Amino acid sequence: MPRRRNDCVAPAPMILTFRKALRSFSRDPGLTSHVDYPIDLPNIKKSELICLSRPMIIFWLCFFFTFSVNTLTLADSGAYRLRAGDTIEISVAGVSEMRQRFVLDLDGQISVPLGGVLRAEGSTIGELRDILQRILPARAFRTTGSEGQDVQRVIESQDIAVNIVDYSPVYINGDVVKPGEQRFRPNMTVRQAVALAGGYEVMRYHLVDPVIQSADLGADYETLWTEQAREQARLARLKAQLSNEAQLGTGAAESTPVSNQLQSDLVNNESQQLALWHSDFDKEMAFLTRATKSATDQLAELVEQRDKEKEGAAADSAELERLSAFNKQGDVTSNRVVDARRAMLLSSTRVLQTEEQIVQITREREGYIRRIEKLKDEGRSAILKEVEESQLRLAAINARIAATADKMVYTSTMRSQLPISKLGGPSVIIIRGDRENRSNTEASEDSVLEPGDVIEISIIPKIKLTEKQG
Repeated sequence: MPRRRNDCVAPAPMILTFRKALRSFSRDPGLTSHVDYPIDLPNIKKSELICLSRPMIIFWLCFFFTFSVNTLTLADSGAYRLRAGDTIEISVAGVSEMRQRFVLDLDGQISVPLGGVLRAEGSTIGELRDILQRILPARAFRTTGSEGQDVQRVIESQDIAVNIVDYSPVYINGDVVKPGEQRFRPNMTVRQAVALAGGYEVMRYHLVDPVIQSADLGADYETLWTEQAREQARLARLKAQLSNEAQLGTGAAESTPVSNQLQSDLVNNESQQLALWHSDFDKEMAFLTRATKSATDQLAELVEQRDKEKEGAAADSAELERLSAFNKQGDVTSNRVVDARRAMLLSSTRVLQTEEQIVQITREREGYIRRIEKLKDEGRSAILKEVEESQLRLAAINARIAATADKMVYTSTMRSQLPISKLGGPSVIIIRGDRENRSNTEASEDSVLEPGDVIEISIIPKIKLTEKQG
């Protein structure tokens, strides 16, 4: 069939290629400003070139239009207004140096090159883009060309793009595994924030399961009551020792978890210790009393012996004087005088020895008496100190019993509140707004969050817990 003149002819494969510049149809700065087209041109007719390039031009036009519409939709979707902490990106098509990110400061402002300080808080992305499109096109700047030369360029309004890179984070606190900051994502719900925080934490204030801890607290509670019963029995024994009574005092019976058998065993044990103490004390007192009596009797004998020896020494001294007088008259020999003098010296020596024994026995007797007094005084002082320590231990045990009882009440409450479904779900409060205008709103797990929200999670709703306690 003969070929008509306007028919398109497929070109023969060639090696020669060239670059054809095509202006971007999108204002997104991420798109490149020119595209490479491999086309073989030698000996191709003008009509054939038009037929070849037309489908490609239509394809690229559709692609750029679709991408631009999608980009515009993401940038301007909703009526979200910027707030402090948001991160935005401002770029100019074809100028990589003008692509910069800015974080809104506490005052909601950003500092834009060639634009100065702008207040972005409270504006939408579209409004901020309109502001930049009015300011920046009036600015000229120098940039480096492809060959390294300085090129002066004027920004065109359609080349400016503004996008949100990151939103202000949300904060979750309360009964979750990992409370803290969470990155905000569009259409983020409370349920998703809880999932990112590791899920619900039933025992935020405990390290173990409430069922296990309840059993441990029950064992501790009974142990503390046993310690209290033992300390009370010990205190009764100390008071009996202090008053020198042979039996333990019986106080008013209290209702305790301790069995009667255990209490009886504790009392019998302390009674036996009291009996042993009395036995040791009585033996020590009896020994010291006997030693004192023995020293007193021995002292009386020595005093009597000393008196007799003093009489003998006086007689020997008188005999010596009489014989000495007779010796001077020549009636008595010198030997008898010497014997009398020896007898007198012997009697005096015996008197001195007896006096020394009397002093020694007197000292021993006083030592025994002092030991008796010391035994009473030191024993009483030691008992008073033990009574004080026992009372302090008893007070500490009573305080621990009260604290353990409170823990048991709380743990039993936690056990009863474990099934969340029975309580209708967790309590969720969203704190929203800026520093000047904040609001607390009760929400559900499916509530949609906004950037900067603070979420308070309570696994036990306070209202229902109050009703249950009442």
